[in-house]
Amino acid sequence: MDGTLASSHSLGTASEAAFREGWVALRAGQPALAAHWFASVESGSAVAEDAHYWQGVSLARAGRLEQAVSVLERFAARYPRSLRRSEAALVLGWVHLQRHAEKRAASYFAEAMLTDDPATRQKAADALARINGRARELPKS
Repeated sequence: MDGTLASSHSLGTASEAAFREGWVALRAGQPALAAHWFASVESGSAVAEDAHYWQGVSLARAGRLEQAVSVLERFAARYPRSLRRSEAALVLGWVHLQRHAEKRAASYFAEAMLTDDPATRQKAADALARINGRARELPKS
């Protein structure tokens, strides 16, 4: 098998084809393969911003947390005005929560709260409430 899940004979650039392959792999439950395809998208292409974001998401779903953090932090630095920046902050928060770095997770969830998107804002608020509830449950030393 060559790792191709979708038909590549569609019209578009090589980067657009790689993005489509990544999307198909992610939807098929193959996040590591999806991350590979998203990473192969050229940085100057029309789909580069979305590919960079979805590469980070794919890495997180594949359990490659260190790489996910690196990719998503580079995404935030490279695309500071991206519409996906708050979503990236939300994913970074969850990744840091998985790594038991609650303070760092909380800072990303707080950043995600700054979005205009009510769904992302609600997810961030719920995550912060979860962290705050957990903090209150810790035994006193």
